[in-house]
Amino acid sequence: MKAKEIMAREIVYLHPQDELRRAYQLMLDNQCRHIPVLEDKVLVGMLSDRDILRNATLNEDGTLNVPALALKDVMTTSLKTCTPKATISQIAEHMLSYGIDAVPILKEDKLVGLITSTDIIEYTASTDDGDDFPIEFDIYSLGEYEMMREENQK
Repeated sequence: MKAKEIMAREIVYLHPQDELRRAYQLMLDNQCRHIPVLEDKVLVGMLSDRDILRNATLNEDGTLNVPALALKDVMTTSLKTCTPKATISQIAEHMLSYGIDAVPILKEDKLVGLITSTDIIEYTASTDDGDDFPIEFDIYSLGEYEMMREENQK
């Protein structure tokens, strides 16, 4: 399965001079966690919900106080991208290697799609063919993990 088959094609994006508050509201309104940042139709950054949380404070009533910072000051500019021909497994490995949850899909330096970890999970849940997704994960309880870690340190 290729990126072009599951990538989101309708993408909400912002500009570097837009404010973090606007990005936060856009994420809430569109139920998304990642927003590409474009300047003159060129991808220059990515903003995630974590970027917002790193810069926000919590009000006494439990709401988030998001400052009026420009996206250019908080967005990630060291981007990891793929092409529409990349396989889902390649993109998943990319995400795991770089610790990211969204990969912009570029064709000839133009943003044509976006794939998130949620897209990959949804794809994996919808297929019966495990051969399409050869990455294996081990899941441990905290206690099991701590025991394994202690054994490995001996």
